[in-house]
Amino acid sequence: MNCGATTLTSGRTALDPNLSGLGPCFRRYGLTPVNLAGNAKIVTARYVNPSCPTQTNGRPERLSAKLKQMTGRLTIVAHEAGAWANHRSRTVERATQCGWRVSLLMGGQGDPVPLGGNTAPVYEALPMARGRSGPFEVVHTIAILRKRLREADAVELVTVKPIVLGMAAWRTMLPHRRPHVTATFAGLGTVLDDALKTRFHPMTVVLRLLLRDHASVLVENADDARSLVSAGIAQQADIIVGPGVGLPASWLQHPANQPLEDDQPLTILYVGRLIGSKGVVDLIAALRVLKTRGTPVRALLAGSLDDRNPSAVSEAEVRHWEAEGLVEWLGHVSDLLPVYRRADIVVLPSHREGRPRSLMEAQALGIPVIATDVPGCRQVIAPNQTGLMVSPKNAVALADAIESLSSDRQTRSRYGANARKWAQIEFREEAFLDVWERTVLRTRKHH
Repeated sequence: MNCGATTLTSGRTALDPNLSGLGPCFRRYGLTPVNLAGNAKIVTARYVNPSCPTQTNGRPERLSAKLKQMTGRLTIVAHEAGAWANHRSRTVERATQCGWRVSLLMGGQGDPVPLGGNTAPVYEALPMARGRSGPFEVVHTIAILRKRLREADAVELVTVKPIVLGMAAWRTMLPHRRPHVTATFAGLGTVLDDALKTRFHPMTVVLRLLLRDHASVLVENADDARSLVSAGIAQQADIIVGPGVGLPASWLQHPANQPLEDDQPLTILYVGRLIGSKGVVDLIAALRVLKTRGTPVRALLAGSLDDRNPSAVSEAEVRHWEAEGLVEWLGHVSDLLPVYRRADIVVLPSHREGRPRSLMEAQALGIPVIATDVPGCRQVIAPNQTGLMVSPKNAVALADAIESLSSDRQTRSRYGANARKWAQIEFREEAFLDVWERTVLRTRKHH
């Protein structure tokens, strides 16, 4: 890939209050290790080459020139077929365009096929259930993975369980049979985040033994990179901070939301699983505060239950919230666009994220957002310009933020306009695919 030298950019440049001169205000992503030494700013990179005659969608046309000359075999291992298909299926299209044959090993529910376009990956269901696995299931899954990984030139392991089981299988292989492997963390989650704070926590030790010096590590934000380096799981030279999965061009082309009539109560929307670590319980507490204050608010919850999550919320609790008149629960929603059209504000009071899609989708539609100042959320919001940020697990602060926007239509309108411009540049799916390509589609290396 000779289409350019690497130009480093450091940190996040604050948006101009009027968003004039948007171009220089947004970071560009590419492939380079992050600088995590001391208090240095996180360094990301973009590939530019003034000599490239043309560019398409902001990236050189010859980005994949060398990769397209290869014929490799890529195996992608993921925990949940449905979730992977919703967010990452275009990686198969990119790999196919680059001349790679793709195999998918997927656990959980859902079907990642069809993927659209002309992609035709080989798909195999993997016995890898969510939650705790018994010894037989673990050994059986590792045996399957070992066999499939021997047939691959490159492997991507997506999320923690596939990373652990996939790397265990990889370590049992002879060095000359080992493919290049990328461990993709789509957010650390609160459980893993808590484990990483203790260097001798069993999960930390296992990940350190399996990953360190053996894999490229792709994360969605710099906070996750720091956590993995601090825990000794990966060296900073092996970590790539990517932009996270962006939004397809079709979503970015949707018309902006139109403000609702003044005589209607403010409608806030939460999109995500109904679990405590996503902050849904904090949101309910904030809604109770607003109800006590007499602030009229309509709240919609769009998301399913997840009884296997340690912080799961029960259906009985949700029904109780509805009986209190606090929320309207929509359950799982396949087509979220009509739901976003009903919202004045999108709220995500999560305790930790990778790259929260609901905040990106909302801003692309010109909807102001309120989120917590935690890893993942802080990377996708321009505070006080596209939305508000509050401290996590603070119901009063969240209620104050909702109330401040409910009474200020002009600020909501300004935030929404800013958010839409921000999303058009910041959340392009192509940026993610460029980094994914450079990280995952690499030649075999031996250890």
